[in-house]
Amino acid sequence: MKIIVQPRRAGKTYKLVEWVRQSEKLSDYPYWSRIMLVSNMMEAERIRNSYDLDYHQVFTFDDWQHRYFSPTTEVEVAIDNAELIFTRMFNSDIRMISMTGEEND
Repeated sequence: MKIIVQPRRAGKTYKLVEWVRQSEKLSDYPYWSRIMLVSNMMEAERIRNSYDLDYHQVFTFDDWQHRYFSPTTEVEVAIDNAELIFTRMFNSDIRMISMTGEEND
């Protein structure tokens, strides 16, 4: 897992969009091998429109939680502004996170 930490307006979303654009078309839902999760519907629409992404390439966290697709469908996920999603998930300000993985994976 790669974690991008940069100030606002430094190109984080753009990097995720470019990664999603390298996705392969699938025959099963969600129809793409890579998708992006965002914190709310307004942000999903803004990213789809600003970067000309397909409806099935950008999901809100809530929509993705309630997804319906074959368990054999492998999808890679990028999370934009994870701090907003974590705050929503836990209804609290998350101050620290630890993760297992290789640096710059």
